Amino acid sequence: MGIEENKEIVKQFVVRTGEGDSSAIEELTTDDFVLHALAGDGMDFDKNYYMRTNDMGHVGFPDYSMTIDDIVAEGDKVTVLSTRRGTHKGEFLTIPATGNKIKVFRFALYRLENGKIAEM
Repeated sequence: MGIEENKEIVKQFVVRTGEGDSSAIEELTTDDFVLHALAGDGMDFDKNYYMRTNDMGHVGFPDYSMTIDDIVAEGDKVTVLSTRRGTHKGEFLTIPATGNKIKVFRFALYRLENGKIAEM
C-alpha cells in the first residue's frame, strides 16, 4: 500500500471509532493488532479491549466528537493529531456523570501491514 492509501485507512479508522463505530476496529486492524498504552508503566492491549473501551467512552460521553487536526505519513506509519470533545453525561470508569465538558488533544502513531492497522 502507498502512503496516501495508508492515510485514508487510518482516517477512516479514526473517524469511525470517533463516531462510536467499534466495528471499524474489527474491520481495519490485523488479527494480532496491538494497542500500546503509555499510561502507567505502559501496557499492550488487543482489539477486543480497544472495542470495549471505545464503546464505554461513548456511553460516558454520548455527545463525543472528534476532529482530525493533522495527519502525516511516511512508509508504513501514519501519525494523527486530533481534538476530542464531549460532555460527561453517563457513567465512565465507574465515575457517575458529572456534566463536565472535556477537551482532549490526542497524538497517535499507527503502523500498517497489508492494508490494515497492526499497531497503534
